[in-house]
Amino acid sequence: MREGAVGSGVQLRDQSDPLTSHQLVGVSHLVLSVREPLASGPILEALGYGEHAANESCPNPAAKTPFLSGPLHDTCAMRLMVPANGSPAIEVLRSSKASATQPHFEGVLSEQPGASAEEVRDALAANHEAVLPGLVCPAGAEGKRGIGALLIHVDSLEGALPLWRALGYPEQDFDSRAQKVAVRGLRASNRLDLYFVDDRKRAERGHLDATGIVCLSLFCKNADQLQTALSDRGYEVGKCFTLAPFGTALRIFFMRNTTGEIYEFLSIANSRNSEGGS
Repeated sequence: MREGAVGSGVQLRDQSDPLTSHQLVGVSHLVLSVREPLASGPILEALGYGEHAANESCPNPAAKTPFLSGPLHDTCAMRLMVPANGSPAIEVLRSSKASATQPHFEGVLSEQPGASAEEVRDALAANHEAVLPGLVCPAGAEGKRGIGALLIHVDSLEGALPLWRALGYPEQDFDSRAQKVAVRGLRASNRLDLYFVDDRKRAERGHLDATGIVCLSLFCKNADQLQTALSDRGYEVGKCFTLAPFGTALRIFFMRNTTGEIYEFLSIANSRNSEGGS
């Protein structure tokens, strides 16, 4: 890993031993930050997405601050969009454009819940125009679509993959540029294949106030315990906080991988941990 790399102090210990007691339940959703959420609605609807829930004034917890490049606003507007084909949902936020950083994530649209190898290779090889920032449509992907695969551009495969091995998801060879990690969803249909792409241009820390797909959200058994376990391993993790953006109280924390991309972990809040606040 390059000198001064993000998270270069991480102690990786025995990565062959998954964090089994805090294992992931599955993919929850992707966070898409756009300049005009209302303008993005018709585009997502044309792809087969429908609005499942909305919150026009969701509190912004202080725990988000280390994952922003600009100031923390008191509230944010968000919409949860669910695709007809069963792929993972998208949480749409308004981008403040405080960060000029290009997000590490790029969603590959597919007619089926899982993108084919051909669609992924086409997305990697071709310079497709984005349907929305961070969403690309390979040749032949027509009709109702959802995110069938997620490209994660990192400047070091060796730096990105130990996290997923520790969580119990070892990589699979895909091609000379990319490694595949298959992550289950909350339902069989919304599993998501992650393709870690060797891209030396993506050496920056990710920020939630950039434009595009800024975060992958994952449901886990116990966010507080997982946050502690990852912190003990030396990862850059934020504080756990309680939030109910769409009615259900959740325990949430953000983390940056050693390669700079941001993940969000969620679990259902209970009476003991919900007092933790932000």
